[in-house]
Amino acid sequence: AGPVLLKYEDELCDILTGLWNSTSKVRVKLGAKLMKRMVQSLTVTYYRDLRMVNPAEWDSDAFQQAHGQHWGRTYTPEAVDINWHVPTAAEIRCAVRIVNRYYALSKAVLEAYLTGEASDDVNMTAETDVEDNSQINRCRCALKQIKKVVMGGVVLLQDLPDTYSQ
Repeated sequence: AGPVLLKYEDELCDILTGLWNSTSKVRVKLGAKLMKRMVQSLTVTYYRDLRMVNPAEWDSDAFQQAHGQHWGRTYTPEAVDINWHVPTAAEIRCAVRIVNRYYALSKAVLEAYLTGEASDDVNMTAETDVEDNSQINRCRCALKQIKKVVMGGVVLLQDLPDTYSQ
C-alpha cells in the first residue's frame, strides 16, 4: 500500500517504464493499470485492514486460541476501531512525480504523431492500412495510458482552482 511504495519507488518506476514503452499491447495495458493502482494507493484514503474484529482483539492471545467463537460478531458503529490510510505529503509528492512522468511520456507520443515528427519505419499516407500502422497503434496505447493516468490521478485534480472545474 501507500507508505510501502515509497521505499520501492525507483524499482517500481523502472518496471513501469519498461511496460510503458513496450510495443506489446498487453504489457502497455498492464503498465497503465500498475501506474493507476500505484497512484491510487498513494493518494486515496482507505482502511488498512479488513478483519472481523478490532485490531486489539485480533492480536490478543484469547482471540488466537478461540477465533472461531468470534465469527459473525457485530459491533456498534462507535465500537469499531478502523485504521485508516491517510495520504502523507511524501506520498502525494511521489504520486505527482509518477503522474507527471508517465503523462509526459504518453503526451510526447501523441504530439510527435500529430505534428508528423513520429519516428517510425511506417510511412503515413492515405493508402496505409490503419491496422498495420504501428504509429496508430502506439497512439492508441498512449491514449489508453493517458486515460489510466487520469483515472489514477483524479484525487490530485480535486484541489484545482474553481476556474478549472467548469
